[in-house]
Amino acid sequence: METNPGKGKEANNHRVIRILVISMGGERRAVLEKLAEEFKGKIKLEFIAGIDGSKLRGQGPGWDGEGGDVCKLLGINTKEFSKRSRKIKAGDSKVLGAALAHMRAMHKAINEGFDLIAEDNIRFSKDSYNILKNALAETIDSDLAYYGFMSYPDSLKLIHTLATRKDKDGKLWGGGTHTMKMPNSSRNGKHVDLLWGMYGYRVSKAAFETVVKTLGDDPGKIFWKKRGRIEIRPLDRLLPRLIIASEGKCRLCRCPALVRMPPGHLASTIHQQYDIRYFQASCLQLSLTGRTWNDIYLTNKEREAVPAILAKNSPPKVPNLEVIFDEKGFLVIPFVDRNRNVSNQEGGPSKRRKKVLDIPMIEVDTYDEVKRAISVILTTSPLPSCPSTAVIEYTLQTMAKFAPALVSVPLIVTCDGTKVSSENKYRRGEITEDRAKAYKGYKDNLRTLSASQKGVWQNSKIVELTTRNGFGFAVKEGLKYVTTPLVLVLQHDRTFMRDFDLLAVCKAVSRREDMNYVLLQTSSTLNYSNLIPTLLNKNGNKAITSGAEVKHRVEFGSKFLPNVQWFDSTHICKTKWYKKFVFDRRKRLVSRGGFIECTFGQIQLADFREKGLKAVNYWGTWLLDDLQERCVGHVNGRRALTLAQKKDIENTSRAMKGEHLKKDESHESESDMRLVVQMRNESNNEKKN
Repeated sequence: METNPGKGKEANNHRVIRILVISMGGERRAVLEKLAEEFKGKIKLEFIAGIDGSKLRGQGPGWDGEGGDVCKLLGINTKEFSKRSRKIKAGDSKVLGAALAHMRAMHKAINEGFDLIAEDNIRFSKDSYNILKNALAETIDSDLAYYGFMSYPDSLKLIHTLATRKDKDGKLWGGGTHTMKMPNSSRNGKHVDLLWGMYGYRVSKAAFETVVKTLGDDPGKIFWKKRGRIEIRPLDRLLPRLIIASEGKCRLCRCPALVRMPPGHLASTIHQQYDIRYFQASCLQLSLTGRTWNDIYLTNKEREAVPAILAKNSPPKVPNLEVIFDEKGFLVIPFVDRNRNVSNQEGGPSKRRKKVLDIPMIEVDTYDEVKRAISVILTTSPLPSCPSTAVIEYTLQTMAKFAPALVSVPLIVTCDGTKVSSENKYRRGEITEDRAKAYKGYKDNLRTLSASQKGVWQNSKIVELTTRNGFGFAVKEGLKYVTTPLVLVLQHDRTFMRDFDLLAVCKAVSRREDMNYVLLQTSSTLNYSNLIPTLLNKNGNKAITSGAEVKHRVEFGSKFLPNVQWFDSTHICKTKWYKKFVFDRRKRLVSRGGFIECTFGQIQLADFREKGLKAVNYWGTWLLDDLQERCVGHVNGRRALTLAQKKDIENTSRAMKGEHLKKDESHESESDMRLVVQMRNESNNEKKN
């Protein structure tokens, strides 16, 4: 991105930019007025007083003063706000004060024609005037426009990637030259905030009226109930959500015109504990747009303080992240290990972590020790073949055939929860009421098999989840019942296809500290040594030049390759590593409702692209590359229906159309299993052809 996007013919047409600044006065106001003089009258600041939030708790005097005045100005029920504020914390009262101050500023800015609203913690870049003038011209019809903003480092990197992206015709993504549309963002299908901070923004009259009406009708939008208390939802998070929900147009500067002031001389009045994190994010933002603190107007004290702060708090290093849009068109925000990527973070108290049961490792040497060292977690969820257990039984039969040592080990079957919907969306766990009844019958059949204590079910336990959790959290729930140092994770439709050296894998994982996860060969990992360069060298990266650089690691007679991206397919892991690393709440590598490979895998791959194959020393993930033949296959659960089930579905379809439904009491037989095998072979033949 160019450093000075405001330069050019457009910049010659001078006009005064009016900024309404919210300030509590004092030195912060005086400093900002002094710095604005650098623009020789082209940027004019006018100030509006902030609101002291400490007076807004309960029946505080603020509700008879400024707080009450703002509510009356906006037509909001003052008594309702005052009542709800009784349960908020002292820190949240400041957040409430800031929200009301911004609402008052929006009212004034709209009625008096200000170009934008800002806070007194901003600093101007030397090209702020040109950026603002051109950005204002492009956002005249927008409902919400950001000219200065903040976000987490990974989100800032994604925003910058979008801001510089061009299509095949050379046009910038998101329309406009100096601004772009603000994409909706999600994490695992749920809306999340892309950015935050109200350093410089403009809101339309229509959008403002929508926000005021929403808060008046439902104060719970800002007074957020959480664990018996009421917390204040910050306006910088709430404002874009409400405007997006009303289908308003939101845009942001490709190169922010305003940045947050560095810490040291003048501290934050609300979130002082996060000043260092804000500073690090600002450093990254400047770096991404080709600028440094030398391009920002600062006070002499701030100019002197910046090098010392930088020496102790280096900017975050964020790996290159792929821009991915989900099926709704939302920008996917991954979970990033921020504790690892951001150094020397100072701030609020850390949450106390739940202690993970320390299971002593057994250094495996024989198959008898394998049986004592490992458990199996088998995840299952609704299938079109329910209530038949043919698919899961066939999967376990292949395990017994090709890994007989696992027959007698603890087997934990986790049955994921569901959501009742008008149509079946199996990957989302959404099924109709009819299929929900079939799934209940399926779980009842599983409990019957488990109670038989025969064959692979001799040491089994059925764990039923009451709500939809997805694969990742279903595994997490299963881990609660694992008391062995190793665990094999298996999905209900992932069958074993051939023999493999289970003993060698268990030896390697139990005896080598840097081997935490071993994936069994799938069709996607065949010829993996040549696939690795393709995975790592995407987007211009040169992490590795050719497959010749990828060397096998030989342990106990079996060959292993670094696995650069997590697969949810059948794998063997250290139980402790699974609990303490994969499901570490601080790392947030797995999201509820999704697959581990969707979040963990993307973050891991980005790290490998940045650091090359040496990143395997951190992740400890490996692939068993013993043969160029898949070890694990897939049974198509959508095709694995018995003849009786197919007939039942046809009858149900007719019944929904008003036709006569004749009850047909049918039971599973050995033919069910033969049909599963037959359909699996048909599916394989289709793929070959």
